[in-house]
Amino acid sequence: MNPCFTICLRVACALLVFASWLGGDRLHAQVPGLIHYQGRILVDSTPFHGDGSFKFALGGAAEGAVFWENSADLDFDGEPDSAVTIPVVRGSFSVLLGDTTLTGMAALEPSVFQESELYLRVWFSDGVGAFERLMPDQRMAASGYALMAADVAAGSVKLGALAPGVLSTANLQGVLDPSQLPAGLVWHNPDFDQLKAELGSLTNAWQSTFQVLTQNTLSLSNQVKTLSGELAALALGSGVGTGAVAVSRVADDTALINQGFVRFHTESARGWEAVSGVNAPSPRVGHTAVFAGNAIWVWGGRVGAGVSFSGSGHRYNPANDVWKEISPVDAPSARMNH
Repeated sequence: MNPCFTICLRVACALLVFASWLGGDRLHAQVPGLIHYQGRILVDSTPFHGDGSFKFALGGAAEGAVFWENSADLDFDGEPDSAVTIPVVRGSFSVLLGDTTLTGMAALEPSVFQESELYLRVWFSDGVGAFERLMPDQRMAASGYALMAADVAAGSVKLGALAPGVLSTANLQGVLDPSQLPAGLVWHNPDFDQLKAELGSLTNAWQSTFQVLTQNTLSLSNQVKTLSGELAALALGSGVGTGAVAVSRVADDTALINQGFVRFHTESARGWEAVSGVNAPSPRVGHTAVFAGNAIWVWGGRVGAGVSFSGSGHRYNPANDVWKEISPVDAPSARMNH
């Protein structure tokens, strides 16, 4: 039985079918992070044939609760920004959710199924019309939660759930510290006393080494203090030692000359350089320009006489001599003299 529904573009879809089988004798195997999804698409009551565009999301009963999407939703409209292209043959299609070999498909993390109630949301486009959300959302059954078998939470396995003999001496010898075993479980590692003695010896050796390092650190600290005092004696105004170097903006600095300094080098200031004007901001006043280490950011100001404040900006990259307009999305309001 395949009940169908119709949305505003007369796109119909059969009831979604999920299948994720996990045999009882395979619980030890890794569960693939994939969920099989198949259905049927009708456009104007005619089976669609060709490449269809699909978007998928897993969310809660509340409209704003989204826990997984096949791609990012950078505009936060609740719908993935990118689609997955799936071949549809006479209306029928099939896809593995979480199959990253498909372009536009994100991995499906088992942690998604920690939610007690999940719904699959699907959007479809035949390549001509806009994307339409197929309604109603389909609630996930227990099969999807089999993915959690590959991600058992730490501490969730109790002692009573273990098979007889698992905690035998043969299995645990050399693996666990007896103090870490569950209460009431008696187990002894014949080598434990020897390991404990060796650990004590290593601890003593480490403490001795630490004391030596501490003494060396104090000695070095005292040497640094001595050198700091000698450097302070070379500072200007407190006596100048042989070999000291000073920098001045004045070519013939009488204060330095009187202390015995001799000018031996002059460094010329760097001149102006023309940069690209392509995509550069328009002439303006009252704007703000900031150099952020690898780029210059220009924002706001007033463009032309009597024109209102500007709400635009540009970024200049000195490394490649390129101007680029800054996106106005979520930008501050137009302003000047900020």
